[in-house]
Parts: sequence; structure tokens; C-alpha cells
Amino acid sequence: MFPSGPKPQAKDAQEYLALIDQAIAEVEDLRGLIRFDDSSDDFVEKLAASLAELKRSIDPANPRLTGKPLPFMAIVEQTNTALLPFRNLLLRIDATNRLGYG
Repeated sequence: MFPSGPKPQAKDAQEYLALIDQAIAEVEDLRGLIRFDDSSDDFVEKLAASLAELKRSIDPANPRLTGKPLPFMAIVEQTNTALLPFRNLLLRIDATNRLGYG
């Protein structure tokens, strides 16, 4: 999934929350581009909803990691890589949730 080198996970809870916020902003940008291009944005809406639910479910004072793949990974895996320029960001969020902080 990731090349060898530094761990892909966020180093701590603060970075994890920042990555989620960044992913939400990236989805909003993508939503605008797809609407401008008049393309189908079904996967974007599903991704936005999944990230919003993740954000809502996290207690900022004590973000719990589940050790399991996040629901949005099914969307990431089914979507053409060219349509997700921030795919690695989503992979980092998922890796942090599954593997813990780096």
C-alpha cells in the first residue's frame, strides 16, 4: 500500500484529527471540480458522508482508534485513482485507525 520508509500513520491524535479535517476539505474541493465538470459525483457524496460521520464520531479529547478499516475505504478501493488525487491522505487516515499512531 505504501512504499517502505517512514510509517504512514499520524504521529499523534492531533495530527490524526488534522488529517481528517484536511480530507474533508479535499472532498469539498473535489465536489466543486466535479460539479463544474458536470461529472457524476455519487462517490464524492458517499465519501463526504463517511468522513463527516468519522469526524462526528471522534471525541477530540480522546480519539479512539478501532483497529479496523474505515468504511470509506470501500469507496477508495472502488474509485479510479485518477479521480482521487488525495488518495494517499485517505490511506494515511485508515492506516492510523488500523495500526495506531506512528
